[in-house]
Amino acid sequence: MNIDLVRWVARQTAGMAAGLARIHEYPGKVDGNMENAVKYGRHGDIKPENILWFRSSEEDLGRLVISDFGLGVFNSKRSRSNIPNDSGIGRTPTYRPPECDIEGAMISRSWDIWTLGCVYVEFVTWLLGGWELSEHFAEWRMTTSSICGQDFKSDIYFDIVEVRVPKDDDTSSRSMGAMVKPAVTRWFDGLHNDRGCSQYTHDILRLVQDKMLIVESAVRKRATCKEVYEELRRIQRRCVESKGYCVKPVPFPLPAASGETPAVKIRLNDNALDTIKRNHPRLRTHQGRTEEPPKARGGYGDKLLAPTKVALY
Repeated sequence: MNIDLVRWVARQTAGMAAGLARIHEYPGKVDGNMENAVKYGRHGDIKPENILWFRSSEEDLGRLVISDFGLGVFNSKRSRSNIPNDSGIGRTPTYRPPECDIEGAMISRSWDIWTLGCVYVEFVTWLLGGWELSEHFAEWRMTTSSICGQDFKSDIYFDIVEVRVPKDDDTSSRSMGAMVKPAVTRWFDGLHNDRGCSQYTHDILRLVQDKMLIVESAVRKRATCKEVYEELRRIQRRCVESKGYCVKPVPFPLPAASGETPAVKIRLNDNALDTIKRNHPRLRTHQGRTEEPPKARGGYGDKLLAPTKVALY
């Protein structure tokens, strides 16, 4: 890989996180009072099409900027914690988080962390293999929709599954679950195994896997945007300090079996249930690791924001 390109990617990923962090906690005024008050914003529709390239006197390769805040909103701390997801919210189907289908899930800034994680893994895919590999990734994760049925293919990053948990009497309990799509998990394995994968690309992939592209549960939460930015700044500094960190290939061996991420027990919201009733899909059975849903108020998330209207499907 070209070291200038790698360092540019490191700067741009950190810069996008910095910009989003400022949106997530934006200083403002309340009721005309000059006293500063933090407002909590979200973008709501982060996707590659909403990231614009600009010429820059400071960057030979230009600068990437998150754009299109038409679906974004700001609320004060007082009102950020009481908006359910069934009010309708802007989201692009490919990148929408699993909370879109979950009863009691709330509209949260962590939605942006999921969608930004999707963008980052596609950015690293492009860095390692160009547009050809990027297009292959889109095809790779195009699987039968877990909700819309056998005749509908979807490239979203998560699956709705039937969770079966063994009981002491040799029976099993059944519930619905949400998990990162196994095809996505296997794709991460393939990128780590890529012959051009450096320690830099390993580190940014691990950040996405471990702190961004996760289904939130009682034991796992997505990172805040500030935490993502701080980690990307640390990674960027290492890129400046070490050429080997940027470009020396250190591919990981492929695991003998690609481990699935845990499924999180959920209850589907009315929109998702109505879609299932219409299409009668055959849900994939998950018998692996299972986690309980979040125990925070409302079940999912405590940083909630007013939505904008858009159809779910």
